[in-house]
Parts: sequence; C-alpha cells; structure tokens
Amino acid sequence: VLRDGNSVGTFQNSALDKREIIRLMVGREMNQVYPTIEKEIGEPIYEVREFVRSGSRSPVSLEIRSGEIVGMFGLMGAGRTELLSSLFGAEPSEGGEILVRGKALTRPTPTRCIREGIAYVTENRRQEGLIMPKTIEENVTMVVLDRMTGALGVVDRSREKRTALDLVKKLTVKTSDPQRQFVKNLSGGNQQKVVIAKWVASEPKVFFMDEPTRGVDVGAKYEIYTYINELAREGCGVLLVSSEMEEVMGICDRILVMYRDRIVADIPKAAFDQERIIQYALEGGISDAG
Repeated sequence: VLRDGNSVGTFQNSALDKREIIRLMVGREMNQVYPTIEKEIGEPIYEVREFVRSGSRSPVSLEIRSGEIVGMFGLMGAGRTELLSSLFGAEPSEGGEILVRGKALTRPTPTRCIREGIAYVTENRRQEGLIMPKTIEENVTMVVLDRMTGALGVVDRSREKRTALDLVKKLTVKTSDPQRQFVKNLSGGNQQKVVIAKWVASEPKVFFMDEPTRGVDVGAKYEIYTYINELAREGCGVLLVSSEMEEVMGICDRILVMYRDRIVADIPKAAFDQERIIQYALEGGISDAG
C-alpha cells in the first residue's frame, strides 16, 4: 500500500478488507465515504428545453435547482460528455432553449456561459482543465485574470496572490508555495482541486462537473465531495457526470440516465435503485428493451 509516494506496508490479501485498505491509503479512519450536509433545494436555476447538440437528433430537456446536485449516469458513448460540452458552447448546437436564472442564453459560447455564471470542470484535467507548466496561482486565477487587470492592462499581482491563497486554503490543496509550485508536480487529487478552485474564483451559480473524481484517491474524493456539497449548500446548482454508480447514488439528489443521446429517466433520491438505473442505461427503458 502506497501513501504520499511512500510504502506504508505489504500485507497478505487475506489480512485486509476494503475499510482497512482505505485507512492505510488515507492515513486515518474513514467511516463515511459520502459526506452529508443540510441544504435547501430552491427554484430552478438552470433550464434546458428541447436542446439539440450538433450531430444528434435527440432533443434534451432538464433543469437544475439551486442547492441541488443532479447526477448524470450512462454507459460510455451515451452522449453525456458531448451534451455538457455543447451546453457550455464548446461544441456546436442546432436548437433549443437555455434559461439561466430565468434569463435566456442564446447561442451559448464558453465566454457567454462564464459571464452568465456557469462553470465547466472537464473530465480531462491534464489536457483541458490545467496548464501543466504553469504555477498553482496562475492556474487558479486564469479564468478571472481580466477582473484583476487595470485600465493599462497591468495585472494586480497582490490581488492575484490573495485570491489564489484563499482558494488553495478553502479547497485544502497541499502545496508549499502556490506562487512557485507547478501543477504538474501535484498529485491527481490536488490537481483536481486546483481545477475546481479555478472555477470557484469566477463565483458561478451553475457547475457542470464531468467525472470530477476520476483518478483521485479515496481521501481526496471525500474532500471533493464535501466541497461539492458545500457549493450546493451555498445555493449553487451542480450537474455531475459520473461513470460510478455508487458515486451518483451517494452524492446526488436526483439522477438523470442517458441512453443514445437521450435522457430516458429522471430518478429522485427516494427512488434510487441500482438495478433500475442500470436497466435504463443498458436498454433505455421498456420501449427500447425489445
């Protein structure tokens, strides 16, 4: 078992169970994998009506309420990542309506989405979420750098440093110096926290999160889950794509199931059932079961 780049021991397989392996990996007892937090789910903050992404003939409709974490589950190729990318304007769309806090968002582009308070944590942090040769501070502030630039185009370095330090502390990024340490030298969990911090800096109200805990150890996962819950408690709406059934059932208030570019089920937490969700993901519902 490895922790922080060091071996913490070698054990016979028969001497360990899942809980003990987690304790050795994290360095502490973890009695709860998915944190719980009291929060209030409010009115719709993000609505999609008959949205059609380029290359798909299936219109999609969904809504996210303030304080709500909505999971999106499906098999590889179901169209989850493509839908998020298109909703954020990173890929073209062919029709439909998007409302952000009741205001129409026409022809979405990444710039317009950011301006309207939407953040997009992509599934590939190393290629799309971070600039690996840059420092933690530079990565954390990249989305809001224009807000720290004066009339002459000069960046307020003290404000940049303060913003980065606050978010590094808030998301418990393990670093000796955010101004000097490069993100490429961080662990996967800390890199993912920097990606989230980068978007938190822009103070969005809607978060798209695509596989936010992929390639992250169990301790960092718990910390990321805790912060996602905190975002919801503060009134943000979260749309979370995950390939892990246990994850969407553990952290989400509702689960949307996708099958061949369509949302075929919208399941509230009280009705979560692993077998039922898998059936929708595999067959698309009774009408597609053949």
